[in-house]
Amino acid sequence: MTKQSKWAEIGNDYIEDADEGFHVLHIDAWKTSDDDEEATVIAKLIGINKDGAPHVYLSYQDTDAPIDPLAQKAIREADEKLRDYLKQKAKEQKRLVQKRKQPRYRYEVGGLLTGSDPISRARLFSGTGMPKSYHGSIALRICIPEDLDLTNDHQKEYFAANGGYKRYSTTSDTRTLDELGYDVIVRDETKGKWVVRNEFKGKCLNEIAIYTMQGWWKLNSNKADVSS
Repeated sequence: MTKQSKWAEIGNDYIEDADEGFHVLHIDAWKTSDDDEEATVIAKLIGINKDGAPHVYLSYQDTDAPIDPLAQKAIREADEKLRDYLKQKAKEQKRLVQKRKQPRYRYEVGGLLTGSDPISRARLFSGTGMPKSYHGSIALRICIPEDLDLTNDHQKEYFAANGGYKRYSTTSDTRTLDELGYDVIVRDETKGKWVVRNEFKGKCLNEIAIYTMQGWWKLNSNKADVSS
C-alpha cells in the first residue's frame, strides 16, 4: 500500500450499487496509487438509508484492499457530517412539534354555549372572519386541536340586521368545550381588544348581561374588528 492515497472521481455506478432508497448526501473517492494498473479505487457514499438510519458505504474495486489512513480519516469526517445532518433534522422536527402544539382558536360569538355543550353546536368564526362587535359583546374562544376536523367556509346569514353573510366553520365532533378548553372573552373598547373574563364561566346569560349592558351604554357607538 502506498503511503499516501490519491483522490479520484467516481461515477453513478457506485450509487446504483447502494441499497434501494439510499439518499446520498455526499460522495468521495480515492485511489491507492498513481499507477492505474495497480491502483485500487475506494468510493465513500455518505447518506441516509430508506429506514432513516445514517450509513457510510465504502465500495471497493478490490475487496482485499486495505483501508489506509486517508480512508479512515474520510470515514471520521463522514461520521461528523452525518451527526451534523441528523442534529439539524432533529432541530427541524422539534420546531414542527412545537408548532403543532400551539393552540388554534375559533370563536363562538354571543357566548351562548356552556362548557358541557358539544363543539358541534358552535358557529366557529376565525379571528379575521368574526362579525364586528360592540363594546361589551361576549364570545367564547375555543381551542381547536389538530385532530379536530373542521368544515370551513360555510356561508350562513348571521346577524341579519347587519345585512350580510358571515363565514364560519362547523364540525361534527362531539367533544365538549370543557374537554377542548375555552375562555370567555368580552370586547373592551377602553383597551381596544377582547379580554378574558373567565369569572363568567358557568354563569347564566342574565348575570353576564349586567356587565355587558353597562359597557354597552358607555360605548354603544364604537365598533371594532375582533382581529385588532
